Formats: sequence, C-alpha cells, structure tokens
Amino acid sequence: DTSQPINFYFSTSPFLNSLFSSSVRTPIFRTAEIDVNNDGLSDRLEVSANLPVAANEKITGISCAVYFDVQLNSIAKYLFDAVIFANYESGTPIAKLDMEGDMKIRLSWPLSAYGGYKTPYQNDPLFPAFKFGTSAEEFYLDVITRKSNNRNISTVFQPTLQYVSQRANPVTSIDSFVNSSLIIRIPQQPILYTPPLSALLKFAWIQYMSFFIVVAFLMHQLN
Repeated sequence: DTSQPINFYFSTSPFLNSLFSSSVRTPIFRTAEIDVNNDGLSDRLEVSANLPVAANEKITGISCAVYFDVQLNSIAKYLFDAVIFANYESGTPIAKLDMEGDMKIRLSWPLSAYGGYKTPYQNDPLFPAFKFGTSAEEFYLDVITRKSNNRNISTVFQPTLQYVSQRANPVTSIDSFVNSSLIIRIPQQPILYTPPLSALLKFAWIQYMSFFIVVAFLMHQLN
C-alpha cells in the first residue's frame, strides 16, 4: 500500500498529458459512438478505460470529464462546446466500475429563435487554447465545472446506473487492472425558446380565426 494518496491522470489530448506529466498513467482506452436508429445522429457514447495498477496501489475513486461539441438544429439553432462530469468515490478498493446515464441540456433562461446558428461561447471556450504558457490550473475539473455552470446553456450528466465490483483481495503481490466504463445516452428532450414575432402573429391569427368561426356559426344558427 502506498503511504500517501496519489492521483492518476489521463487525457486523449497529448497537450493536457504534458501539463500533468508527473501523474499520467496511460490506460487501455476505447470509445464508440452508437447510432441506434440510423438517423445520422449519435444516440449514445460508450467510453471504457482499463487502468494498470501495481500490486501496492489501490483505486478508490474515479472521475471522468467528457468534452462535446453540441449542435441544436431545431427552431433555436445553437453551436457550443460542453462538458459532462461523472464521478464515483468508495471507501474500499475498486476492481470494476460501470456507470450509465443521460446527457441533459440545462438552461437558465429560454433560447432565442431569431436568425440562424448562434455561437455564444465562440470566444470563451470551456477549455483554454492549447498554447505555450497555459497553466495546468486552468484545466482543473473544478475550474471547468464552475465555468460551465455559469453559462446559460450547458450540459449535465444524470446517472441512471452505477455498478461497482470491489477488489476481492486488496493485499496482493500481482499487478492488475481496474476496469471502468461509461455509457452516455443522448435522449430527445424539450428545449425552451422565445418564439419570433412571426410565430406569435401566426398563433394569434389561428386563435382569432378559430373564435370567429365559432361565433359566425352561432350567429347563423340564431338567425
């Protein structure tokens, strides 16, 4: 057993791995985008990581951040970057962890439906530009989380399943792997938006015409 708690780090970005080089531990990493109904849109994302651990090491918690480019194509058209976080902590060593959940859009106030595609965070991405002089602190999970939460439109992860297998024999002389998987489902969901004036006038006209037809029918019957 190690005398002091340590954190292992891994990213699919070589730049981020270079910033956290002192704690990088490279797993066997796999991802897959699944389109269940063949409509050209991803219905879920599957991520798995098999982390090698030494005989004297114990993994008691796993945190994961998944970075997305999101495109809304309905009445309100938006392009923005987003991130979701998944986390599990245990008081005992973990051998295997499976998590599943839904990616949800979070809004502070309704979106605008005027015009074409909007890019509200184009000049203020969640992750700073990968350039010389960037500090590792700018990529800490708590910093990215706070920045995401301060936005009007962001994404959150709603867990629906967590299954964990504890390490059967914490004291062993054999190196092994800690296996983890994350399934992110992307369900259809309602988006609140402020309708344009044309839509309001159309709705008002339909309501007026419906009322006029009823009144005209009653007047005809009375006469």
